[in-house]
Amino acid sequence: LIDKIYSDFVCLKSLLRNLETLRSISLTNWNSTKIEPDDLLKLKQLTSLTISYTKLPILYNFTFINQNKLRNLDISYSKIETIETFAFYGLINLKTLNLESNRIKFLDNILFQFLEKLSFLYISSFNNSFSRDTLTNQRNLIGFEMKGIHQQIIYDHSFSSCIKLQRLTIENVNLEILEKEAFNGLSQLVDLTIKESKLKILYNLMFVHLENLETFEMKWSLVEIIEPFAFYGLK
Repeated sequence: LIDKIYSDFVCLKSLLRNLETLRSISLTNWNSTKIEPDDLLKLKQLTSLTISYTKLPILYNFTFINQNKLRNLDISYSKIETIETFAFYGLINLKTLNLESNRIKFLDNILFQFLEKLSFLYISSFNNSFSRDTLTNQRNLIGFEMKGIHQQIIYDHSFSSCIKLQRLTIENVNLEILEKEAFNGLSQLVDLTIKESKLKILYNLMFVHLENLETFEMKWSLVEIIEPFAFYGLK
C-alpha cells in the first residue's frame, strides 16, 4: 500500500516502475493536477485505488484502460470538473465508485455504461446533468447516493435499469420536481431517503412501484402539496 503525498506524478511513475504487482494504492493530499492515460498503464493487478483530496480538474479518456481487475475506485474530494466520456472504459469488474465532493459540471449519459458490474455509486456536487439515461445499463447497482447537487428534476424512468437497487439516497439537492414515474422499476428497493429537497408536490401513486420498501425517510423538504393517493402501495 502506498499512502503518501506526491507533488509530481512523474516521480510516482518512476517509483511504480518495478512495482507492477501492486494491488492497492492510496494517494491523498496530492498536489499534482493531472493523471495522464498512461500513468497507471502497467498496474494491471490493482484491485483498489484511492485518489482523494487532490487537485484534479479532469479525468481523461482511457485513464484506467488496463485496470480490468479494479473493484474499488475512490476519487472523492478531488475538485474534478470534467470526466471525459470514456474515462472509466476498461473497468469491467468495478464494484464501488466514489465521486463524492467534486465539482463535476456534466455527466455524460454513457459515462457509467461501461461499468456493468457496478454495485455502489456515490456522487455529489454536480450540476443539472442527471437524466433518465445516466444509469442506463446499471442492472447490478445495489446502492446509489446523490448528495449536494444542483438538480431540479428527476425524470420519469430515471432508475428503470436499476432492477437490483436496494438503497437510494437523495440528499441536500435543489430538487423541485420528482416526476410521477421516477421510481418505476425499483421493485427491489428496500431503503429510500429524501432529505433537504425543495419538492413542491408528491403525486398520486408515485411510490406504487416500491413494493418491497421497508424504510422511507423524508426530512427537511418543503413539500407544498401531497395528493391523496401519493403513498398508495406502501406497506
